[in-house]
Amino acid sequence: MSLVAALLTTAVLVPAAGAAAACPPRTLSSLGPVPNARAVTTQPAPSVTSTTAPETTETTVGSTETTAGEPTPKPTTPAPTRPRCNFVKQIEFPVVTNGEFLSSFGVPRDGGDRWHAGVDISAPTLTPVVAVADGTIKEVRDQPGDCCWVVIEHRDRWTSWYIHLTNDTPGTDDGDWVGIVPGLQIGDEVVAGQAIGWVGDSGNAEPGEPHLHFELRNPGGEPIDPYPSLRAAFDDTPAAFAAPSGSAEADGVLASGRPVFVGAYIDDDELPGAELAMTALLALGVDPTCDVWALRVCPEDPLTTLEAKTWIASLMDSPPPSIAYGAELLELDGRDPNAYCGTTILCAGVPATWSDIAALVISAADGGDADPEAAFESIGHKFATCTTATDGAAVPNRLEAAVGLLRALGHLAEPPCASVR
Repeated sequence: MSLVAALLTTAVLVPAAGAAAACPPRTLSSLGPVPNARAVTTQPAPSVTSTTAPETTETTVGSTETTAGEPTPKPTTPAPTRPRCNFVKQIEFPVVTNGEFLSSFGVPRDGGDRWHAGVDISAPTLTPVVAVADGTIKEVRDQPGDCCWVVIEHRDRWTSWYIHLTNDTPGTDDGDWVGIVPGLQIGDEVVAGQAIGWVGDSGNAEPGEPHLHFELRNPGGEPIDPYPSLRAAFDDTPAAFAAPSGSAEADGVLASGRPVFVGAYIDDDELPGAELAMTALLALGVDPTCDVWALRVCPEDPLTTLEAKTWIASLMDSPPPSIAYGAELLELDGRDPNAYCGTTILCAGVPATWSDIAALVISAADGGDADPEAAFESIGHKFATCTTATDGAAVPNRLEAAVGLLRALGHLAEPPCASVR
């Protein structure tokens, strides 16, 4: 049974409110003991046998009252019922997709041993998961055995929980990967809409359908029903995302505001193999994204020398470079960053040539400096396979650089190269 089909058997759809209601949110504690706990603690009322009819009984809605054995009519006006509170908190929708989700908060799970403390959002594996509001990373679970989830604490001390992020190497079900954006650590500041990980089936979701288990908890740590907030956020998503410029989907699917993506990233340039190559980098510990939201990889843009050093350091398990070598700090120090680019090849905003990339590979391998032209003469043939690297002075785009580095460092199979080009 699929996740959505399973939820349909127990879930109750709740209409969402457009703004916060003047009533408290629905919490787990308001549901009372879980079914199994009630079965243990609740004792059946003793049976009473009487040979005479009672003189009076209390009146309840839907019952009859007996006085001296005479029934009275049912009340014609039912007692008022208390409306369900549709508490809505202003958030972004946490999954970049048209994912299906139902109100599964408070549904018994594990045979009645616990309540479901959140809402499950169905989406394919590697669908980006984003922060629902600005905040600070409070917890990151990226260790084998209990992988993978993230908790964000927001400025109002509420927390959002993102559980079942993928733990599989892209394209497999091996449980050997961590589907959290590389480098994300406790204490990091994130903004609403920034990618923090990717949908999967880790933890007790294995081997079910991939989905995000999403929770909202109040400052006291109590899970509250997030469905009305998610419903409102989903309906308002068109204002949250802009269509990538030049995309064929800009007037179609993207008109809804929900980006089209392949693999872990938005297909913003529609280059064949871009998502495959960039996801391969991701699986090897490289963050190939090009924007603050970590949703795009800009395959047609040039790769800067600082980005090239970062990619190479990650691929070779070297310490990442310090941003102190970037052009921004050179400018702050009153120096011209462009004057250093030909020798240090560490300028943040300057496109890297093939010779620069070759020199960085050799320098990372032996820990020393390398002459760019000599480095390209030494290993340029590795870049030339499956790339356009025939000239050391040529500037590759991000896709070409990705494929070239995967080739040069032994992560890409021998030709033919149709799978990545």
